[in-house]
Amino acid sequence: TALVFVHGFGVTWEDAARRTAQMSYDLEYDGVPIFFSWPSKGQISKRAYKYDYDLIDESVPYLEKFLMKIVNSEAEKIFLIAHSMGNIGLVQAITNIGKELGHDKLPVFTEIILTAPDMNSGTFEDFVEKFQMAGKRVTLYSNSEDVALEFSREHMHGGLRRAGDSKPEPITIKGMDSIDATNMNTGFISINHSYPMENRDVIEDISYLLRGVLAKDRFGLEPIKTYWV
Repeated sequence: TALVFVHGFGVTWEDAARRTAQMSYDLEYDGVPIFFSWPSKGQISKRAYKYDYDLIDESVPYLEKFLMKIVNSEAEKIFLIAHSMGNIGLVQAITNIGKELGHDKLPVFTEIILTAPDMNSGTFEDFVEKFQMAGKRVTLYSNSEDVALEFSREHMHGGLRRAGDSKPEPITIKGMDSIDATNMNTGFISINHSYPMENRDVIEDISYLLRGVLAKDRFGLEPIKTYWV
């Protein structure tokens, strides 16, 4: 099996490598951990954000080729995890892969896990309906107290809601598991953006997800309407 991680804004190659190793260890993952490092500026500023936002788009064809190499490898199961701005690249790449391969050869990914996506919610919803067929299962983790996404919405995108923001309610789409991670214990000074890689409860939930355990059978999740908390 292969676990592929796509990092977000302001992350260097070294940080992405370290994060991938840490995730693999914390998840007790026994397959091959892999990461795709797109050329983020590796800095936190408005200027760097605009730079990264352009570069993640330009990285899509390279990510697509990268993922197809894994699809054509000997991996029997492929798990994809994207964080923050990395979701922009991943959803476009797997949408393209779905179009190129066609229904007969899909799905090719075992799990598509989208964490704290920093992309317009409307665009996200449009893409989900197109790329769902590429994966056996799609899971979205969101949080209504994600300070980084709040800043992105108000200061970088003219108030447009981010897909990783669960306020007033998480995005729910048929065929996708939507998990609101707002009520977890994140610590006093946390900005609630790196919770998928740092919060023990979320890490444990992803670990069960990688083992194929359905949301209805995972400890700690409670159903609310059409999503989980």
